[in-house]
Amino acid sequence: MLLIVFIGLCALGSFLVTVTSFVLTPYTIPAGSMENTVRCGDRVLVNRMSYRSGDPGRADVVVFHPPLAWASMASLTGRPLR
Repeated sequence: MLLIVFIGLCALGSFLVTVTSFVLTPYTIPAGSMENTVRCGDRVLVNRMSYRSGDPGRADVVVFHPPLAWASMASLTGRPLR
């Protein structure tokens, strides 16, 4: 009985890791650049599969990772980029 529960928990864990890695990814909003739509500190789930079949539409929120050059520019100026 305990072995069946353990196998079930392992299967559930691997399923959740797969889903969060390839389908849905949680993010926390780091800045207030979209203050009218989402607030700083809000948590959102990003669907990573939706734009494989089409382009973003009007009112879609797009998440991207800034290039490393932005981080080096912030370190050169001594203040974060806004």
